[in-house]
Amino acid sequence: MVLKPAGSTALIRKSRAPDAYFIPDAEGEYRITLTVNDSLANSVTDTIIITAIEGFTALQKSTTYKNDLLVFPSPAQGNINIRYSLEHRMPVTIRLFSDEGRLLGQPVNTIQEQGNHELNLDITPFSSPGNILFVQLETDKFVIRQRVVVL
Repeated sequence: MVLKPAGSTALIRKSRAPDAYFIPDAEGEYRITLTVNDSLANSVTDTIIITAIEGFTALQKSTTYKNDLLVFPSPAQGNINIRYSLEHRMPVTIRLFSDEGRLLGQPVNTIQEQGNHELNLDITPFSSPGNILFVQLETDKFVIRQRVVVL
């Protein structure tokens, strides 16, 4: 955690695991750096900014959703792998966007069963060196977007 509000003692739990998390304990801005290692190389480091507002929660406290999304390698050339897990059966859409927000493709749009899923996607039609692509996983419960740097 790079920055947290004054008085916060929040820590990142399971920081080296795919399901790392933290619980904000003070109102304000939290900045976290994220670097993914696919056992071959580290990704470009991203900074995530989360603003905690007293009295506001994104999900009901009694409801949790496992919403893992892993896109690798990044930087990528040719193909990328998209891994995600679902806690129960639900509609899933995966979309690929340019860094300008233009929709490039929608390789998945179906109802999927609970469990782990993996997709290998050819990105050569959408890529040129230096491009940044975004992979978006969308369900009826959450939306996650992951950045991919193209070689």
